[in-house]
Amino acid sequence: MIKTIFTALVMLLMMGTVSASDALKSQTFIGFEIAGTDLDSNASAGTNISYGIRVGAQNDEWRTTLLYNHYNSSASGIEETINQGSFNLDYFMWTTETNSLHIKPFVGMHVGYMNYEWLENGLAIDESDLFFGGQVGVSLEVIDVVEIDLGYKYSKTNIDNLNNIGSFFLGLNYFY
Repeated sequence: MIKTIFTALVMLLMMGTVSASDALKSQTFIGFEIAGTDLDSNASAGTNISYGIRVGAQNDEWRTTLLYNHYNSSASGIEETINQGSFNLDYFMWTTETNSLHIKPFVGMHVGYMNYEWLENGLAIDESDLFFGGQVGVSLEVIDVVEIDLGYKYSKTNIDNLNNIGSFFLGLNYFY
């Protein structure tokens, strides 16, 4: 697991290296994310909605984002809560421009730290660990200061009772 995380961090650092001239052309943003999240855990309560807040910067090719996500589900007497903080790096593969819309497909990876809590009939689990994964999607610039993301994110962790997390997400970024 340590080798995998180290490899992912090295790849992030290598891919995140942007020349000084490109960094000066970047735009900063703040936004939020909503996702249909499915947990693959030993006793999962199933699919539910997660919410997040994003802060980041992007240029024509790269986007870096700090993301905080919160997931809480209460179903069938099981309560699950996840809090995640992650660093996301996305690469815009190309840009297609129409009259009023810029379409930018992206692929990316993320790494972060999470806390997982599970409670059923007085039995509780509270674990924290690193997680990593990838995302793919499309970014739609609807106006100069607003961009919408649609995509899928897959995360893997070493937490004993939680194998992986899959999320279809909708994000909204405001550039300032």
